[in-house]
Amino acid sequence: MVVAKFRKNNKGLLAAMLIGFAVLLVLTFFVFKNPVPSLKSGSYNMLFSWRGHRAPIDDVIIVAIDDKSFEELGTYPWPRDVYGKIIEKLKADNAKVIGLDIEFANPGPMPEKDLFFAKAAKAAGNVLSVATFTDDKLVVENAKGAWEMPYKRYNLPIKVLNDSMKKTGYTAFEMDIDGVVRKSALVDFLDDKKELSKILYKDAQKVYSFALASVSMFTGKTEEQVIDDVMRRNTGYKKGVNSGDNTLLINFEGGPKTFKRVSFYRVLNGEVPKGTFKDKIVLVGATSTVLHDEFLSPFTELGNMPGVEIHANAIDDLLKNEYLEKSGILINYLVLLAFVTIILFFTSRFTPLLSAALSILVYISYFFLVLYLFIRNYWLDISVPFVALILTYVVNVGYRVITEGQKSRKMKGAFQRFVSRQVVDEIIKNGLDNLTVGGRKQKLVVFFSDIRNFTTMAERLAPEEVVEVLNFYFKEMTSIAFKYGGTVDKYIGDAIMVEFGAPLARPNDEELAVRMAIEMQEKMKELREIWKSQGREQFEIGCGINSGEAVVGFMGTDRKMEYSALGDTVNLASRLESLTKEYHASIIISHSVYEKVKDIIVVKDLGFATVKGKTIKVQIYDVLGLKKI
Repeated sequence: MVVAKFRKNNKGLLAAMLIGFAVLLVLTFFVFKNPVPSLKSGSYNMLFSWRGHRAPIDDVIIVAIDDKSFEELGTYPWPRDVYGKIIEKLKADNAKVIGLDIEFANPGPMPEKDLFFAKAAKAAGNVLSVATFTDDKLVVENAKGAWEMPYKRYNLPIKVLNDSMKKTGYTAFEMDIDGVVRKSALVDFLDDKKELSKILYKDAQKVYSFALASVSMFTGKTEEQVIDDVMRRNTGYKKGVNSGDNTLLINFEGGPKTFKRVSFYRVLNGEVPKGTFKDKIVLVGATSTVLHDEFLSPFTELGNMPGVEIHANAIDDLLKNEYLEKSGILINYLVLLAFVTIILFFTSRFTPLLSAALSILVYISYFFLVLYLFIRNYWLDISVPFVALILTYVVNVGYRVITEGQKSRKMKGAFQRFVSRQVVDEIIKNGLDNLTVGGRKQKLVVFFSDIRNFTTMAERLAPEEVVEVLNFYFKEMTSIAFKYGGTVDKYIGDAIMVEFGAPLARPNDEELAVRMAIEMQEKMKELREIWKSQGREQFEIGCGINSGEAVVGFMGTDRKMEYSALGDTVNLASRLESLTKEYHASIIISHSVYEKVKDIIVVKDLGFATVKGKTIKVQIYDVLGLKKI
């Protein structure tokens, strides 16, 4: 009798408790599994935008391999004695650390220039070079036979250069699923299997990142001492760096060009005031988009950031001890519990309009608290609490509407008073668990083409002629792209990026992309004959095609927005186009594309290639033409 009376008098309270418990279960899934990564990553990026730019440390300066340097010094890659000369210039100006964010894993065409480079680095005594990891296999033999064992190959500079370096550090960027770099590892191991590491690298098992090695050289501390300084802040909850993942949440000071840059050619020509590099960490690396060494940072609206500037941000964080600390699971869960409790109280006691206003006010207050902490280098998530607010509000108000006998039309009308029609339609169509922000992840076929030796050709022509040639070339190639149903994403200098699969996907997108590339090459043959007869400049193009999942959608801000794609699939397509020069090929495709079109084309298997930014070697093919039927 007493229990029945309690249930009757407290029916709303019991329902609220059950709803709260159910919501917490769903939110627990969000906390531990992150089913909508774009929601968290988008809110993370937004905090950087709201915080804005900060003044970077004055101890880091970038010597930029930029477009102007290409114009002054000629076609890239340059003879390696150029790097020896730049080291001599920087050392003469008393640079404290010289970090080369350039791979030298293979010998140059002229050994004497490699030797000059090495001697200059050895003489300077303060030069740091970058290294990379790639996945590989080792054949191990014993009395029982031979077998393959996987391991991570550590790709150092060639021996003559590596022996002359003070230190080496590996590129440690970690790209998230949306294509944005937010983290940088500090430490890695050559292989998990101790015995295998001894076989390959004797006793050297632990290696350090480029940023960490730079700071070690600058401060005079060992890498482990620098890590100890970082770890002193990691008490209580999981932060950006810990023994479990050895990663640093990069606290970016701003978007591209935040750190001071000096063009490579100006340093080489002695055009920089004396003392510019005195006692600085000088990072030498690519900033030109032509070299494709660029990534998205949390300041996505400002475009891609060169890899060398990401290194600069990581170094800045370590020197200032201002890396981002991440709130722990316990703190996150307490925040969610508070949100669910407060929103349940509002929606159970007040009208939908008033409870929505109060809920929004609570969330706005929480947002500014988070922003305050973020400015002070502490990251507290705002995405899952937002889901908690929406989910708790919608579920409890929905329950009230149903229990009061109102129809779904009234429920929809009530929600539209507080959130936009688009948000309501999305909730009704897909459900709360499928709420997303930003682009969509889907399969794409991505094509890149680029004019070979364009910079050299452009130097021989008047600017008006360059524009005329480019416009005519783009017109012809774009017509072919449209003929096969491709989406011309953008023109990047003299490069063209085309997508198949978005916004309209077809079952034969790979075939259409390959046929398009072949027709483009055939068209270029016709154009070269015409230009030759006219006595005009002629050029060739290289094409790269890859397929896979990518993030695609409208990106940018309300002032400037474009439909585009990003992700590893896009980056690899660009890298494949770059490989056409090395392999003297016209069209290079990945294995994923080859599998879809192998019955209609003739190819040359180029084997497995090491591609910058990829830890696993990629199998590639040179497309020779269509099979004759």
